[in-house]
Amino acid sequence: MLFNIERIEENDDSYIFFTNSTPVTISKAFGTPGEAVWSDQTLIILFNEIDRKDNIAAFSPEGKEIWRLPPGEVSTKEGLKEINYSGLGISKGKIGCSTFWGRTYDIDVTSGKRKFVGVTK
Repeated sequence: MLFNIERIEENDDSYIFFTNSTPVTISKAFGTPGEAVWSDQTLIILFNEIDRKDNIAAFSPEGKEIWRLPPGEVSTKEGLKEINYSGLGISKGKIGCSTFWGRTYDIDVTSGKRKFVGVTK
């Protein structure tokens, strides 16, 4: 079952994400969370870290990092350039992410692999 996280609470050293079952606590050392999605005992978070290009990661219910997506990409005259992600969400029963430049990807929750879907304008 997929759903967006509706509530995040903050304490001195962590963030608490409220899922459909138990709360998941993530250390603040990982960064400031933006959007988050829950899927089959996996919490996927888009971190609002401008300087970090691999800013989407998955966590277990115990708060351990499982995988981290490689940086997003944008086409330039010189080839593909790495950039960070700007969106995370659920669409058509899948978890997807996007970059500011409109490249969209589907995410495999189990493996942490992404599949290029296309470019939106």
